[in-house]
Amino acid sequence: MADKLLKLIAAVISLSLVLTVSACGDEITPVSDDSDKGQYLNAEEDKTAADYSAKENLYIAASKLASAGGFRAETEGESRSLAGITNAVRTRRIVLNGVVFKESRSYSSLVKLASQTYVSGENYLVRDKKSMSSIDSVVWKDEVTRLTRSEFLNNYGLVQDGISSYVLNDDTILSAEKISEEGGVFTFKYSLDTIKATEKIKYEMVYSAGASSFPEFKYAEMTVKMTADWTVKSIHYDSEYVITKIIKATCTESLTETFYDIGKVTEIAESEFFGSFCVGGAQSE
Repeated sequence: MADKLLKLIAAVISLSLVLTVSACGDEITPVSDDSDKGQYLNAEEDKTAADYSAKENLYIAASKLASAGGFRAETEGESRSLAGITNAVRTRRIVLNGVVFKESRSYSSLVKLASQTYVSGENYLVRDKKSMSSIDSVVWKDEVTRLTRSEFLNNYGLVQDGISSYVLNDDTILSAEKISEEGGVFTFKYSLDTIKATEKIKYEMVYSAGASSFPEFKYAEMTVKMTADWTVKSIHYDSEYVITKIIKATCTESLTETFYDIGKVTEIAESEFFGSFCVGGAQSE
């Protein structure tokens, strides 16, 4: 009986892929607003991160990333239950001229999860794993599932092409502070509202876990490193939440997303596969 309970808890928590957080146990409802609610700000000439507040720097970094045309980002971390079960979590994103590819993996001895999403124009495609022997070793299926935009948003909450899957604005950031400035790199810490900031990303957890309601999020924090010219280097996420799937499981998550090649991405290798399934062909890269 104990082994079955541990397996159930592990199955629940490992389905929390990157940034799958929640709102307070509310009934699951369809996405009602697919607009971008993030806040953006353009910096004035001859100013640097030293001239702005912690919030303003985040908004400027988000704006710079959004206008860069493309980037790569890779996430490493783990989710852990109070029962002591730990799942490795890894994701990667590539964004280029409106095309968005994301791969998510979560692995432990009990649970093996992996999926890819690809958005190009009006094409919303999903590919699942065929098999998985480790966090590093996945064999992918040769076919995809095609979704409508509405279906995609109700499964994943948003197209993950920005600085974060959290909604980041003056209403969702509870506190913001500068932690340090060293070697031209600024570090800022943000405490987030557990309901408003998770408005979009809560859908992915419900979809992946098959949960009966939106999870209850206890806290969510992010630590952002950026250069003086607002090039984001990394974002570290710490969170705790409760998700219900038959039983309640309390989980903590520690994830670090590192950004690369901002404005320098020239291709998405996975477009060779997904492009063949796109109606009208893949969007130009």
